[in-house]
Amino acid sequence: MKRLISTTFLFLSLFVFANAQDVIITKDKLKIEAKVTKVNKNFIEYKYFDKPDGETKKMLKSEIVSIAYENGIVEVYNNESSENQYSAPRVTQRIGSDCSEIEEITYKGSSLVYKNRALSNKETINLMKNCKPEYFKDYKSGQHRMVSGIVVTSVGLGLCAVGGMCTLISYAFESYNEDTEDWEYERDDDTYHAGIGILLTGAVITTVGVPLWVSGANKKKQAIQEFKESFSERKSSYSEPIHLDLVSHKNNIGLALKF
Repeated sequence: MKRLISTTFLFLSLFVFANAQDVIITKDKLKIEAKVTKVNKNFIEYKYFDKPDGETKKMLKSEIVSIAYENGIVEVYNNESSENQYSAPRVTQRIGSDCSEIEEITYKGSSLVYKNRALSNKETINLMKNCKPEYFKDYKSGQHRMVSGIVVTSVGLGLCAVGGMCTLISYAFESYNEDTEDWEYERDDDTYHAGIGILLTGAVITTVGVPLWVSGANKKKQAIQEFKESFSERKSSYSEPIHLDLVSHKNNIGLALKF
């Protein structure tokens, strides 16, 4: 019983949704994965995406080429500014609304590139939806499967919680023992068996929902990746900034140079 309950709660810790990020490209061709917290007249404030509780950084708009926000909107700055002028953003249209743009899109590394700028995930999905519906169909199929898995898993975990409560409550009944002339706790078999039945049903439903959830998420990712790879024959001059990433493998931690 304890193993079953522990396994049930383990499922809760397996899946965590990550917040979307903003991408800042500087004049030095540095790519910063961040969360923009404030945009002022002359500067922006942001935090590193992997350090949401870290120090808030400031950057002058004159040092910025573009900011790609998590909602797919991109601000491109004209940096012809002086001491008394500030860089004004040009809000560009989300890529994918016009399929004529697809001829200018190339593939570099793991990203699609349009006019020397890596497309955001939302722009990629928007382009796939409007211009390559065969890939978008697989993406939507994976999304529906994932949502179904989330719903089924939630129902299963709910039943596990109800069953666990019923099992515990079954031990809370008292009866009068004439031999000892005292009240004693004893298990209510009907409540106990009902609780075990509900708990097992919830566990079975959860084991069905979790694979649906995972396979749906994987199918979404696969559809996006296959869509990107359909541009692999097109070469791009876009160069990813050289940077060091902290990576982990099994029980080891190290630095990876990416370029």
